[in-house]
Amino acid sequence: GTAQQPSTTPQGKGICGWSKCLTSIASKIVALCQCAKKLKRYSPAPLPPVPLP
Repeated sequence: GTAQQPSTTPQGKGICGWSKCLTSIASKIVALCQCAKKLKRYSPAPLPPVPLP
């Protein structure tokens, strides 16, 4: 058989789409966590709360 699956398979599309979506969300969360860690590390004092309008 061929290694490539036909693009007409709905299951293949769903799994691929979900995996791409989850990986993109996970990468964004990781980036946000790293950014927060850097901000906490470099900021000498905690930032004052900003009042919302």
